[in-house]
Amino acid sequence: VTLAEKYRLILDAYSIERDYGSAVDVNQGSLNIDGKDVLVDFFNLGRVALYAQSLDQKTGWMYNRETKAWDKLDDSYLRELTKGIRIARKQGALDLFALPIPAAETAQ
Repeated sequence: VTLAEKYRLILDAYSIERDYGSAVDVNQGSLNIDGKDVLVDFFNLGRVALYAQSLDQKTGWMYNRETKAWDKLDDSYLRELTKGIRIARKQGALDLFALPIPAAETAQ
């Protein structure tokens, strides 16, 4: 394999990783919270975070990878989560939105 081909493969890998990291996606599903099934929109923010919002938009959760559980979001983030979901569905213009994200792990 030529040096140019190796370089192209590396750039392709970085491009794919960048796309995974910046993609937003939304899907509907069911989430079991405190023994009750709740219909929610799952909002996937790249590889950064996973959120869920009830279809009535009154409650939101963020998935905690450490505890493998859903943590309830503060009500102040509900409007921002709704904005992110609308952007992912292409129902709203691209815009910035503020959501809590998990802290980065320290390198070893």
